[in-house]
Amino acid sequence: MNGRAKVPTAAEVEAARKVIDAARRAEEAAKRAEAMVLVGRYFRYRNSYSSGGKWWMYFAPTGAGYGGSSTGWTFERTSNGEVMINLKASAYLHGGGDGTGYIEITAAEFWRAAASLRSSLVAQLTRPKPRSRRSRASGGRDHG
Repeated sequence: MNGRAKVPTAAEVEAARKVIDAARRAEEAAKRAEAMVLVGRYFRYRNSYSSGGKWWMYFAPTGAGYGGSSTGWTFERTSNGEVMINLKASAYLHGGGDGTGYIEITAAEFWRAAASLRSSLVAQLTRPKPRSRRSRASGGRDHG
């Protein structure tokens, strides 16, 4: 040869592109399958503010997203008492959470945490008892 690289033909470029696309699809399918194995399992993650307050965020995978992410829902109560529930959460739990900060927990532990959060929400959101009719009619003054 004269030292110059051969320029591939259009057909060779197209064939290479198809092989690469097939490899990408196979890789994505494998990642989705890995994420789907996590459905029905439960995890918690130590979340925090940069100021140091820490709490647990709980995650229940319900499906697989793009790139091997797990989709599902989360709930957490921050160190400031703020409650967050995300019904469209996404997380990368490769290897069942190993090395990602997510810790696998039992279903019982997950649902105990959910019940605790629910109880505190119900207590906070309970409406105050209505004032009596007489009290409302008199503008809150009792003329007894």
